[in-house]
Amino acid sequence: MPSFIPRLCSYCNNTFKAPLSEVNRGRGIFCSRKCFFLSVRTIDIKKNCDYCKKEFRITSQSRKDARFCSRPCYYIGSRAETFEARKILDKRCGWCNKLIPFKKDYLKRQYCCISCASKASNKIRAPIIKEKNAAKRQEIEGLKKEITRLKGLLND
Repeated sequence: MPSFIPRLCSYCNNTFKAPLSEVNRGRGIFCSRKCFFLSVRTIDIKKNCDYCKKEFRITSQSRKDARFCSRPCYYIGSRAETFEARKILDKRCGWCNKLIPFKKDYLKRQYCCISCASKASNKIRAPIIKEKNAAKRQEIEGLKKEITRLKGLLND
């Protein structure tokens, strides 16, 4: 028969008898499973909110890794972290310098609207188009001169 030792429950302070083998293993601290689970749930840790830096208490084992004191701080703080991680917190339009609102499908956006994108595109393409047009004009002028030369040869 196992021998029992009288113990004091760490949660409810009731006396109970725990098997000596359990006490030797470092167990036999709680009188029941209910007291054990209640003690695990009622931890009390003080932390500082990652967003507003206000001190708050954690009273549940499941929230042991909590970083924010409230839902508003969580929403703002976690969103700011997402922005910083993607380096788009201050993403501005490449043409008009307006702040581009954050949306997942806007991650690769460089301009706030189609109008700004087309203006920027035209400004970038304009010198290239002018060069191409100048080259075409020179080619056309050369062809016209060749045609007039050939007409002159035919008339002679």
